[in-house]
Amino acid sequence: MKTASLTIDRAGRLVIPKRLRDQYGLSSGMPVVLKDTGTGVLITPDMPARRLVKHGKVTAIDTGGGTADATAFDLELYRDERLGAVAR
Repeated sequence: MKTASLTIDRAGRLVIPKRLRDQYGLSSGMPVVLKDTGTGVLITPDMPARRLVKHGKVTAIDTGGGTADATAFDLELYRDERLGAVAR
């Protein structure tokens, strides 16, 4: 386990190093959960639970972000765009 030594400022804030923010997907304004572990504080992103859902024959992960338009899954269009980018 890697460690980082931080200093809490007068307002009670601390800055999480960019490497750790990137690694754990933490960003400015993102809600987090503080959990008292008895020996310290654990900080985790406050993210909705993800669940598997079935849409006909397709199983997908429901992230709570709503439903995308069907054109978002146009694989032929995606393939053509990728092949065009490679050819350039």
